[in-house]
Amino acid sequence: MAFGLDMESLRALLGYFGSVNYWKVLAVIFAIFNLKNLPFAWHLRVLNAFITHLYHTRSSIPPPSSPSRLFQPMIIKTRVTSMDCDWNLHKSNSTYFGDLDIARAHLVAHICRRGMVKIREELKADKGGLGLGLGGVHCSFRREIKPFERFEIWTRVLAWDRKWLYVVSHLVKEGKVKPKAYSLQPWRKVKGTRSDKKEEGSASVQANGNSEAPAQPHPAIFASAIGKYVFKKGRLTIAPSRILEASGYLPPKPADVPTPAATPSPMPEGATNIPDSTSQEPALAAAVEALSSKKADGIVNGSLSAKTRTDGVWDWYRVEDERIRGMRLAEMFSGLDGLSGEFRGEDDDALGMFRDLF
Repeated sequence: MAFGLDMESLRALLGYFGSVNYWKVLAVIFAIFNLKNLPFAWHLRVLNAFITHLYHTRSSIPPPSSPSRLFQPMIIKTRVTSMDCDWNLHKSNSTYFGDLDIARAHLVAHICRRGMVKIREELKADKGGLGLGLGGVHCSFRREIKPFERFEIWTRVLAWDRKWLYVVSHLVKEGKVKPKAYSLQPWRKVKGTRSDKKEEGSASVQANGNSEAPAQPHPAIFASAIGKYVFKKGRLTIAPSRILEASGYLPPKPADVPTPAATPSPMPEGATNIPDSTSQEPALAAAVEALSSKKADGIVNGSLSAKTRTDGVWDWYRVEDERIRGMRLAEMFSGLDGLSGEFRGEDDDALGMFRDLF
């Protein structure tokens, strides 16, 4: 045989590899380093999020302090696997969305579980099951995440309107940003390991609470994303405020503030992103329309943590003002729904049609 290798030698060589299960060992090693990319791994990760917050943390939410926690972020940790990487040897853009699904599942399961149980009971006469659906996601990339690098995803409620609950997520370098405390895990210690440079970066983010300040991205942010959820009971659309109120996250409303009713789908034209504000600070509501795209980055960078006041009291108006601040960004995201109008279909020529490899 050519190259000095006859059939007997080839059989012996293959038999050696087979005897030590060489390929099986390689396959196991590869699977271990890519566990979150294996078939059904995404489903197990989502299931773990629901089990964690539906059962394990059930006794960790004192209702009297819940309003102060509404805008606090939920943090998860994960890493980049080899199958997450593209040929540029960094995390591929397509893999961000799977990790964001898991982060949002942790947050939504935690803040909405009580409310969904109560609303389901209130609307048990209506047809259909109560559930929530993801209506859209946008992600902006700032820095690459290298192979096998660990990172955190900070996810919190940004705002809500009559239909949508808006959630903002930040992919952050592990250990570079530390919260002051963990509300659900008071036993978890916060280590003071920040350098002066990190403190300066944190200060620049706080400065961006002023919408007129220039956008200064937090140095630890890899990417930022926003998503929106809708609550449905059959064909009824349930206002997010009803779910949050039933969950104990909204303070008592003033007597003159009505509770939004369930709305048949589809909603009236233009009603999907109405701020629906009854805040005592109408200037914030007016800022929704006055916001320019140049100022939007400042809001994104500043949303790593909710803005706080010195009085420490989260009454209904304070929650409402924070919601409207988030709506300034959510309104721009909702405007992307108009992209469907850019589909020209049969009204224009096409470059061609080609098949994918698979």
